[in-house]
Amino acid sequence: MSRAVKAPALGLTLGLALGACDDGAPSPTPAAPATTTPSAPSAPVRTVDVDALWRESVQYRSAHLALADNASGLARDVERSARMLDTVEATRRVPVVKDVAADGRAVETALRAYLKRLRLRAELSVQSPLPPVMPEPEIDAAVGLAYTLEQIGGAHDVTVTFGQGFENGPKFFGDLNAIGRLTEPVSARIGDDGQAQVKLRIHFFRDVQPVKFVRKPPPFAARAALVTEPTQTETPRLADIQANLAQVEAVATQLEAAYAQQALLKISTTRFRYYGEAVERYNKASWAAVLSR
Repeated sequence: MSRAVKAPALGLTLGLALGACDDGAPSPTPAAPATTTPSAPSAPVRTVDVDALWRESVQYRSAHLALADNASGLARDVERSARMLDTVEATRRVPVVKDVAADGRAVETALRAYLKRLRLRAELSVQSPLPPVMPEPEIDAAVGLAYTLEQIGGAHDVTVTFGQGFENGPKFFGDLNAIGRLTEPVSARIGDDGQAQVKLRIHFFRDVQPVKFVRKPPPFAARAALVTEPTQTETPRLADIQANLAQVEAVATQLEAAYAQQALLKISTTRFRYYGEAVERYNKASWAAVLSR
């Protein structure tokens, strides 16, 4: 029995080998391979859904045009939030500080003057917090930003040690507001040596500089650029995508203004949240409550 002879593949589009088989009779020479004509190249596989990209571009255009139109509204929100902080005396009781260490020294000076006025003898120590990791100065606008409370505000940890027990505790707590700062009682305990130790937290706002929101090219624009041989139905869709991008670029100045107001608003709203939570803890505090902790 003779064996089939495989012919070489023809071009990159042919994946089947061609063979010739005999009919079982002896043959001195192998059969010649059959000649074939290469098939026409198949259409390229489309990996980009142009309709889906167009829908993304419509959403992108709508969102950014709305943001540009709201630039003045965001500016009013920034002014309103500043007035709210002023109304509740947030920035008076929790001042904005640039130098945290210097503010800690100022707090210690104010507390020593307070103790002297009350004629109370006590040891005093003030520990200021280390700076937290802050956001990068430039942030992708599409990603956004949410400050943590620690990035916006902080508190000096104060320890006051009385040698005569807690007999002067109520007197000490009675007029703490006189130092002009939001002072949160934390705990009061008597140590093994018989000394009474009171712990406080005195709050401040960090002097946070607003980030810059950067508008980067949307991902769908790069994917649309991959379509180099669009079909008849895809051509107008690609044109619409470019038109939507152009409409957004036309309001670039208004968008920059809106982003700047958003950056300021992020700071003021988080300050309000920080202050609100600190005040809530302060309102729940009392001499009896501190002693029970």
